[in-house]
Amino acid sequence: MSKISNVRLPNAAVVNYSPEQFNQLIRSLEQVILQLNSTYTPNISEDTLSALAWFGGGAGSLSTGTVVKNYIAVTSAYTVTYQDFMVECTSGTFAVTLLSAAGITGQEFEVKNSGTGTITVTPDGSETIDGAATVVLAQYDAVKVMSNGTNWIVV
Repeated sequence: MSKISNVRLPNAAVVNYSPEQFNQLIRSLEQVILQLNSTYTPNISEDTLSALAWFGGGAGSLSTGTVVKNYIAVTSAYTVTYQDFMVECTSGTFAVTLLSAAGITGQEFEVKNSGTGTITVTPDGSETIDGAATVVLAQYDAVKVMSNGTNWIVV
């Protein structure tokens, strides 16, 4: 932390504090800031999770220039989360429901059917995927969607 070199306030007609008093005040403020920084716990909200999901296509982590995207394998009805990126449906016939596209512009999800059943990808509420109410995936089909803030588009 840099030290303030000008100990007088600009345009102050009368100086009420000596340079030593200002230095003591600065040291006290530095201690308060240090204490606040060491005890601060961020409040994780849905907006924060949305931002994390957007930054890396999931709550992926950055490591030496590599983006690691989250993968989950499912065998029954599933609703994606902000942390998901790739949802692999490994068996059965069921639906995978997307989050609301509102407020998460740029968020991407990919759904792959590697099982023998049929997977129906369903948007939230009255939202659509490229104008359709659902996308049906046969064995080995996949779809990658991105939120445009209102609906889902296939990319």
